[in-house]
Amino acid sequence: MIFLDTSFLIAYLNKLDNNHEKACKIIKGINNYGTAVISDYILDELATFLTYHVSKEFAIKVITKLVQLYMRKKLDIKIVDKKVFALAYLYFEKLNDRGKLSFTDASTIAILDYFKIPYLASFDGDFDGLSTFIINKQSIINVTKIV
Repeated sequence: MIFLDTSFLIAYLNKLDNNHEKACKIIKGINNYGTAVISDYILDELATFLTYHVSKEFAIKVITKLVQLYMRKKLDIKIVDKKVFALAYLYFEKLNDRGKLSFTDASTIAILDYFKIPYLASFDGDFDGLSTFIINKQSIINVTKIV
């Protein structure tokens, strides 16, 4: 499985983005990583970004496409339930060294951990160095950031 972060999706959608070519290359070989995964928080963040920076119509078009991929089982959408939310809060609280780690980013880390997702596609610097986090003397996540 590979988790697609909002920054990755935006780079893929925006031909003018500095990381557009990298994102396209990853998308072309996405099957090498297993099922592509996003979360409801990523869907929300992407819809909001596109609405404010492009248009509501474009946001609807993109979200509709993602939902269609989900319905055809080409994309998995993980929901932040009570267990994942509690884990996200733990990361949000404990990862002070990551500066301004957003709660959405903390929820992404929680999903990577909870569902044992081994790959992350992101251009967000907050995930740099993400491989193994140690909290309470336990290794709780092991992820390879591929971009």
